[in-house]
Amino acid sequence: EIRAVHVKFEEMAEHIDSLIREVYMASLLRQEMQMKVLVNQINPHFLYNTLQVIQAKAVVDENRELEDMIFSLGRMLRYSMNQQKDDVSVKEELEYIRDYIMFYRMRFPRLFTYGIICPQELLSARTLRFVLQPVVENCFRHGFSDRKEGGRIDIAVKERGADLCLEVTDNGTGMSEEALD
Repeated sequence: EIRAVHVKFEEMAEHIDSLIREVYMASLLRQEMQMKVLVNQINPHFLYNTLQVIQAKAVVDENRELEDMIFSLGRMLRYSMNQQKDDVSVKEELEYIRDYIMFYRMRFPRLFTYGIICPQELLSARTLRFVLQPVVENCFRHGFSDRKEGGRIDIAVKERGADLCLEVTDNGTGMSEEALD
């Protein structure tokens, strides 16, 4: 009987040791994740605060164009840092896309014009965050790749029955029927 008790005791000791290792590893992993979260919070906040300092310098130097660019970049950064929700109001998404387009306008002043049409009552509707940005980016990357000026982007927000429709059109190169299929 003593031998059986000894065997069971050894099994129990091994099991306890295994549990201690699992708890210790889980604790290390949790601490590592907390550190990553902290670093990911510090870096964007540092960048945002740095932008505010640069914007203040632009205000003092009366450089309105630089001030507007930094303000827009700060808003874009704040928008992208808010990872607490996947959906936003149409108004928030349109503000983000206006800031995004503004940087393309600064870089390519003659390449394109744009327009945004959204009925007032749809501004509070909910949509996915960053739903417009990749589509608008495709206008620049593909639609306007062969032009130097004369491009046009139109963004329209509409109701289609019970659905919300965000429509992006451009007068770019277009796609062949085969690519479209």
